[in-house]
Amino acid sequence: MPSLKIMNIIYSPCPLQHPDFWPSVFELLLVGRFQTLSDLLTSAIKSQSQSNKGIMIVIEQLSVIINQGYDHLSLGEISQMKFKVSTMVAHDPETNYHISKVNIALSILGGDTKYIIEYSQDKIQAFIMTLYYQYSEPKDIHTSATTFFSAYKTSSETGEILVYSSLLQNDIFKAFEYCAQYDWWLLSHLVDLFECKQALDRPITYERNGQRISAKCSDYFITFYASSIVKQYNLLDVAYAYWITCGEMGKQMLDEVMNVNESRIL
Repeated sequence: MPSLKIMNIIYSPCPLQHPDFWPSVFELLLVGRFQTLSDLLTSAIKSQSQSNKGIMIVIEQLSVIINQGYDHLSLGEISQMKFKVSTMVAHDPETNYHISKVNIALSILGGDTKYIIEYSQDKIQAFIMTLYYQYSEPKDIHTSATTFFSAYKTSSETGEILVYSSLLQNDIFKAFEYCAQYDWWLLSHLVDLFECKQALDRPITYERNGQRISAKCSDYFITFYASSIVKQYNLLDVAYAYWITCGEMGKQMLDEVMNVNESRIL
């Protein structure tokens, strides 16, 4: 079922002139919604004036590819279509504008990383769609992710994107490092899930009273998360529930809290 935004474009007097027409085309391409995109292009073709055959031809070129569906996409056919469209030159700016947009759409369909990144919501979507429009034999997802995020790394990534990209690269402990800066609740529960799946290959080593101590990852992070909610929100009852699941480390924290509370009473 098309969204309300898409329906408004389809049923507008001239969909092709709607300011959201081309952004919606790219958005639909980047979530693989070919049927909705086909409906959108069909509405544009039907409503277009016969007087401007140049625009109709270029939209129809894209529609031909889309109507075949994802399962029948061919990189060779897309490349031929892109070459054909790129050689089209119109005498009016409006037609040239639409030619340029069709070229972008065909580039996305052809797996052009530059345009996929430019029009994706974030790097995670961009990575997924480069795999989606990949026509060669795919590598395993962790290798593909490492190659992609190394090549397109920027200094402005959000904590959330850094966590997801690290997980996609199978760098679990790097994801934990980012979580520690981004969201301790997420970190403590993420570690717990990975440990349940036996996906953590080493313990956490920390220093206590001058001694180096090893602890299970889940015990370590959940203990510190519980401590943080006591300091920030005074949620002692919630913290207790976490600490009693954390083995010796949780027991030590409980003992410390009990000793502090006893000293306050005295």
